[in-house]
Amino acid sequence: MDLHHFAHALSEFDNVLITDDKGCAIFYDLADLNILLEIGLTPDEFFHSTVTDNYQNLSPETSTVFKVMQTGQPILYYEQQLTTLNGFSYLSLSSTYPIIEHITIPLNIKKKVSH
Repeated sequence: MDLHHFAHALSEFDNVLITDDKGCAIFYDLADLNILLEIGLTPDEFFHSTVTDNYQNLSPETSTVFKVMQTGQPILYYEQQLTTLNGFSYLSLSSTYPIIEHITIPLNIKKKVSH
């Protein structure tokens, strides 16, 4: 994806998440702290867990982050109903991209569509 298309994709979403190769957050755009409050986590707790640790219905098999790490291929405009450990449920629209060649570090951009 060229820089112009990537910048356009970023402008369509509310949050940016970059994980390491184990699915742990290494960067999260905290412009919208409400999602962390709804999940029931502090930023520190969020950064010390994998993307699947905080949801009842998200596993390495259903996570776009883990799928992109496995395949190296982007997943675009993927809708998922997510339910946090504290029972908060919302519809998420996300696109997930591998951002470093030969080392699959995914970038996930997301917005909450509804709850």
